[in-house]
Amino acid sequence: MTARSSLHADVTNSAQRYHGLDFIRASMLLLGVVIHVAASFVEGPAGADWPYRDPNTTPWAGFIVLAIHIFRMPVFFVIAGFFAALIQDRKGLIALARNRFFRIAIPFGVGWVLLFPIVNISFLVGILREFGSDADAQTAKSAIAIATLFNPWVNPQPIHLWFLYYLLMLYVIALIITPLCRFAPASLRTFVAQGTHALMQGRLRLLRMPVLVALTWLAMLPMQMPWIDTPSTFMPQWHVLVCYGFFFAVGWTMFLERGMIEFLKAWAGTRMICGVIALVVSLALAAWWFGSLFSGSDTASPKMQTLLLWSQASIAITVWLLIFGGVGLAERMMQRPSSIVRYICDSSYWIYLVHLPICVLVVIALRDWNASGMSKLSTAVGISIAISLLTYEAVRQTVIQRMR
Repeated sequence: MTARSSLHADVTNSAQRYHGLDFIRASMLLLGVVIHVAASFVEGPAGADWPYRDPNTTPWAGFIVLAIHIFRMPVFFVIAGFFAALIQDRKGLIALARNRFFRIAIPFGVGWVLLFPIVNISFLVGILREFGSDADAQTAKSAIAIATLFNPWVNPQPIHLWFLYYLLMLYVIALIITPLCRFAPASLRTFVAQGTHALMQGRLRLLRMPVLVALTWLAMLPMQMPWIDTPSTFMPQWHVLVCYGFFFAVGWTMFLERGMIEFLKAWAGTRMICGVIALVVSLALAAWWFGSLFSGSDTASPKMQTLLLWSQASIAITVWLLIFGGVGLAERMMQRPSSIVRYICDSSYWIYLVHLPICVLVVIALRDWNASGMSKLSTAVGISIAISLLTYEAVRQTVIQRMR
């Protein structure tokens, strides 16, 4: 394909709807329900990161949490970067800023104010269920309940909405950098554009995977565990922002080089299979690292440091195999609109926003059910999604009625 015809194809494709990428984004949002239900069934004592544990734990819950955590957020940020570039390309920077303000900033601000105390109270219900019935336990219950209910916004954390918080920072950075790029010398912009094109879909595309894996591995080096850290405060963690910023930037670049999606459709199934195999290897290495940690190994020891480096390298490989395989497969299989897929995509963002306290309370409600951990986990996921969908339908129908 000549440069002229390639450019024409990109201009034509810029107006198309990416049904496959929409579905991937929705799937990653829905996996939030799975990972947050599974967190209550992980073996080991509850901690500050997750204050409640069901009495019927299962070793599979830890693997589920780790497996989803390995790829879910990198996929999110790549897709977010892609669609941000799409909006900017079609409507401009001001439209991008307006769109992200209403779709991300307002849901984050309003959602956090409403959801943070509800999440706190939800965990409080679970903690109180774990206490005994003697006088001391009742006194402890009363003290904890009064402290939480008196100030439910104490010790503010971004909870699961941290993703939106970091996205907002990346959008601001993109809105600043994009217009500044226009002031760069034309020769430099041409050089970067040609180099990027060659790497993403041109003559150097065989180096695309090794380069992205290497850069991801470097971005993960500041992490202290074999995964990308999850922020637990509103103070920006710059190593996390840089790492996810890299995924966001690659997603933005993928839109600019959207012709590469056609290349990704070829061998997409093979990439996915290889990605699943790499995921299993990553889980084994991470489990080895955590097992050594719980056995008392020093994280600063040469053995643990080497194991961490190998685990991070395996995760970097896994992430890009699954991203490229998933994008190619989804775009190949979903070239036409589907009412079911459209409904899943439309409802998934609402489910992501409201699901956390629902997941916690559903698991607590199932506490006395004497079933296996996996049975309770699976049931809790189904119930949590169903309740979240009911709230979505209630809000949607209310909006429809008011618009009539």
